[in-house]
Amino acid sequence: MIVRVLRAIPLRVRRVGFAVYAVALATGTHWPSLTLGPDTGIRLDLVVHFAAFAVWTVLLSGCEWFGTLLSRRNVGWCVTISAAYAALDEVTQGLPGVNRTVLWSDLMANWSGVALASVWLLAAGRLGDRKPNVPVQAGG
Repeated sequence: MIVRVLRAIPLRVRRVGFAVYAVALATGTHWPSLTLGPDTGIRLDLVVHFAAFAVWTVLLSGCEWFGTLLSRRNVGWCVTISAAYAALDEVTQGLPGVNRTVLWSDLMANWSGVALASVWLLAAGRLGDRKPNVPVQAGG
């Protein structure tokens, strides 16, 4: 379903959308001394990390810079880039002036989001969600 929606959006719009999302994510993760709310003892920010990088990976794949949306080549490159960026994003939060906390748990949540997105994209490609607006036939 999401693949069909992505494909219905013109490629140029998808690429601009990814750029806007990437800038927003980088800004949000590097905003000096930002906190997500009171410390309740439960790390809800890990859900945010997970979701943010899952979306980042899907949107990057939707840019089709390395092949068609669900091709193994495109997904493979996008997962590699997403995982590298997730690490870079986390490490650079420790730069002077940013004053954010660099945590392994945050990086693991980032990478888990990338991993889930990659599995989902590869499964969508393998299961045939490649042709937009073609009804799925029952039983096969």
